[in-house]
Amino acid sequence: KERGVICWREVDPDEIETGGRPKSYDPEEIFSLLPAEGLATGEWQKLAKSECGISEATFHRERRAFQKAGRILKSRVSGKWQPVHKR
Repeated sequence: KERGVICWREVDPDEIETGGRPKSYDPEEIFSLLPAEGLATGEWQKLAKSECGISEATFHRERRAFQKAGRILKSRVSGKWQPVHKR
């Protein structure tokens, strides 16, 4: 390394920064955090953040997708999200 000298070299694949999302996640990981007795939205979101490393926005996007797919519902009694078990 000389001051004022430019050198070119081939880089190792490990040296290349890929950018984008730092940690990928599987939506099923988020779903699996929801116990049968359910969780309040905030509790589930905090658990998903700590366990899956996702943002609040990502959590809510996935929660809406689960709801639209009929995989979860919000209890009118407890106010908690619960997984739907199909028979």
